[in-house]
Amino acid sequence: MSSRYRKPFRYPDGFADVLRDFTREVLREQPRSIPDYGAAYFENLLRQGAESQMMEMDGGAVPTRMSPEELQEFLSSIFIEADQDNSGTLSYKEFKEVIETSQLNFSKQEIRKMLMEADENEDGYIDYNEFLPIGVDIVQAIFARREAEAAQKSNEAAAQEAARAALIHGMPKEQYKQSLLSYFRVHDTDKSGYLSRKEFKECMKNADLGLTRQEINALMSEIDVDGDGNISIDEFDGIFFEMLVEIISAATIEEQRNSDELTMYLLEIFRGADLEGQGLLHKQDVVDLLRRGDFGLTKIQVLSVLAEAVMDEHGFIQYESLAPAAANMIKSLWEQNMDLERAAKAEQIYEESSEDFLFGRPKDEVVGDIVAVFQGYDADGNGHLDPSEFRKCLNETQILGRPLDPKEVQSIMVGIDENEDGRIDYEEFISFMLEIMEYYYREQRMAEM
Repeated sequence: MSSRYRKPFRYPDGFADVLRDFTREVLREQPRSIPDYGAAYFENLLRQGAESQMMEMDGGAVPTRMSPEELQEFLSSIFIEADQDNSGTLSYKEFKEVIETSQLNFSKQEIRKMLMEADENEDGYIDYNEFLPIGVDIVQAIFARREAEAAQKSNEAAAQEAARAALIHGMPKEQYKQSLLSYFRVHDTDKSGYLSRKEFKECMKNADLGLTRQEINALMSEIDVDGDGNISIDEFDGIFFEMLVEIISAATIEEQRNSDELTMYLLEIFRGADLEGQGLLHKQDVVDLLRRGDFGLTKIQVLSVLAEAVMDEHGFIQYESLAPAAANMIKSLWEQNMDLERAAKAEQIYEESSEDFLFGRPKDEVVGDIVAVFQGYDADGNGHLDPSEFRKCLNETQILGRPLDPKEVQSIMVGIDENEDGRIDYEEFISFMLEIMEYYYREQRMAEM
């Protein structure tokens, strides 16, 4: 029971971060005695702080500015020192410990940035010689950024807190977590509640939820495994999902490229795929490029971007005109992740949703209407439509209580899978249609709120 006479107590700055780090280490190590482990952990923390302070006073710290050659030599030496078996590789744990104890005074976010670029091999180890050139560039960028952003710390902290409170790749946090957990369960084929590290990484790659390579790498560097080398669904449902939120939030802030830079980058990757220089790419190639381009977009967001495309009857897109429109759309999607008002609306819609209802109507009724329209155009009753018939079918479908607009039709036409003979199977179409219409229904609801 609280008392108005009790003396107010203020937690020290940074206490929440210290407590969160300690909790993560307890989960990682699973000590038999938490009090004994805690005493040793905080004693070590104090010792590291004292040593760091002494080094600063004695001038013994590594200079914060080195030439690229000096920096490469320094990083190489500390990696080699940690490589006890001279294999040329380090585990994620060893690699992280080297970075943390390198005397370069990296923050948690800076360490995470290093780890985001560290690709592990099939055995889960990092080839540090392969990483060195990238590492040098990252460290130099970190030092330059420290100098450039010293006066902006408070604004950056506020922006990061806003990002944490808003959307994750366009979804409310709870919806995003449940979507990830469903992928976890799909990959848990033996229903054990566990995935191996390799299975977990494959699960994250296959999750069509906008996770970038850097975000997956950062998550792999943070997640813990139990004594058997497995990752439990309970662990991921708790503290590790919060880590993922932090990782994505930080990446969201950093990836705010301006539209001109983004347009040039899109043109670069489109032209690189256009081997014949015709200015055209097939729709599936464009979808693949956007999904592999680490833009942090879900599959449905990629298709909404391609609603801006000019596509011919054979599915080829004029990418020169698409690039600037797509850049503006991608930038808008990034900014939406930081929009607190939008996040609140999305959360409300998610909480009001039901497995038995779609678009405010019973699910069976919605599916029945779609099938009826499709079958109306399927004159020979073989369960397939050609693309022109399919487009007419879409124009007649009023699944959201209104005709679909041209951009909605376009995004569906881009995303639908055609068979080898160019025809569309309506069973596949129904599943896809419901998924993409859920996205447009949510956008419509938010606009009305």
